[in-house]
Amino acid sequence: MRKEYAGLFSAAGLAGNSFDIANGTPNTLIIDVLLSAGNGILTEDAPMVMFSTGAITASRTLDITALEDESAVRGGAELLGRMFMLSVQNSDISPTVTITLNSSNNINGAATMVISGLGDYLFQYLGSGDWIASILPKPSEKHATLNALSFASTVWNAHATIKHSILVSQASGAAAGRIGPHGIKAATSYLIQVYNTDITPYEQVDAQVFVDNAGSGDITLKKAAGAPNFNGIVIISGSLS
Repeated sequence: MRKEYAGLFSAAGLAGNSFDIANGTPNTLIIDVLLSAGNGILTEDAPMVMFSTGAITASRTLDITALEDESAVRGGAELLGRMFMLSVQNSDISPTVTITLNSSNNINGAATMVISGLGDYLFQYLGSGDWIASILPKPSEKHATLNALSFASTVWNAHATIKHSILVSQASGAAAGRIGPHGIKAATSYLIQVYNTDITPYEQVDAQVFVDNAGSGDITLKKAAGAPNFNGIVIISGSLS
C-alpha cells in the first residue's frame, strides 16, 4: 500500500477488506476464478479495494457486471455510485499480457477497458451498465496524492456562529465545525468529492466547495440551510510537488 493513498484505503475499510484477485487465497464469495488461473467474474460482495499481484501468465478478462446490482434476495436495487479501487501490480502485465474489464454496457464509453501496465484505477458506477474509470498516477514528488477524511453529522452546525458548513483544515486538527488536517500540499485548487455515508451505497453530494484563495490549503464545505445534516466522507486530491 502506498502511503500517499492511506486515507483512501482507510475509507475503503468501511466497505470491507482488500483482496488480491490474482494470487490471493481462493474466495468464490469475491471472485469465481483468480486471474492467475483464468478469467474471473467479481461478485456483488467484492470489497472496495482490490489488488492484482504476482504473475497472471496470460491475458485475462475480469467481469464487473455483478457489482452493478444487488441480487434479488437482497432487494435487486441498482447500486448507483458504487466505487472500487483496483491496484494492478502484476509482474508480467504488459501490452501482450493484459487485463480486460467488462461491464454490462461500457467503461469510459467503450465496450471494454484494457489494462496493459502497472497502475491504480478508481471505478465508479453511473447506472444502466455504465462505468467511469480514473487512472491514478504512480505517486512521486511531482504527482498527485489523495486523502479521505470522515465527518459526523454534528460537525455541520458545531461552530458557534458559522452554520451549515465544515472547515477542512490543511494543517490543523479537529475542532468545532472543523476536521483535519488533510495534509496535502497547500494550494488554491484541489479535486474534491463529498459523499453522504448515511445512504447505502454512499451517494456523492453536490455540496458547495470553497478553497482559501490565500493559499492556506483550507477548504470549506457548505450545504443548503434546509438540507439535513449527514455523516460523510470528503476525498481530496492535490499535488505533491
